[in-house]
Amino acid sequence: MKNKLKKVGIIFIAIVVALVSMYYFFIFIIVGYNPFAMGKPRSKQEILNYCHANHMQNEEIYFIDSSALKARGKGNFPKMFLFDEEGHELKFHNCFELVDGFLDTLADHPNYFTLDTLSTLAQEFSHFRNVDEHAIDTTLTHKKYYLVYYYAMWSDRLNQRKLFKLRGKLALHDEIQFFAVNCDVRKEWHLRR
Repeated sequence: MKNKLKKVGIIFIAIVVALVSMYYFFIFIIVGYNPFAMGKPRSKQEILNYCHANHMQNEEIYFIDSSALKARGKGNFPKMFLFDEEGHELKFHNCFELVDGFLDTLADHPNYFTLDTLSTLAQEFSHFRNVDEHAIDTTLTHKKYYLVYYYAMWSDRLNQRKLFKLRGKLALHDEIQFFAVNCDVRKEWHLRR
């Protein structure tokens, strides 16, 4: 009886180890980020180097303010939000899923999106900082759409597959203004874990 319980215990532990290993394999290899690096504080220079290495110019680089970090870091990540020409959020069941067919969906099925007049681009702008740590100009530039994409360095594989790919496509479209906003925890903030 004792040997039987011992075997059951070993099998149980082996199954748990296998499930945990599969989970981390999935999020590290398939999804594309390293869960052990999440929240690792980065210096501003590290983030700038990362952005520059991915061909982003200083005027395209935005940081999230530390006061909004918790709200934007919750739930699924990276996050993407779409706003109309008046700055109202256009909701879709999963905007991030649209990255590959995003432009086609906007052109062919604009009624897929529902208007949320309570959530505005001005609210999002209030949490953005440019490379000089200043709040950004909240004057809308008369675009048909505004796309805000929140990312972090720890999601590099997803950034390569989604963010930078989408950024390249959107550069060819005058009707959409794109904002890529970094959400890495900054060393300079001296936040406690």
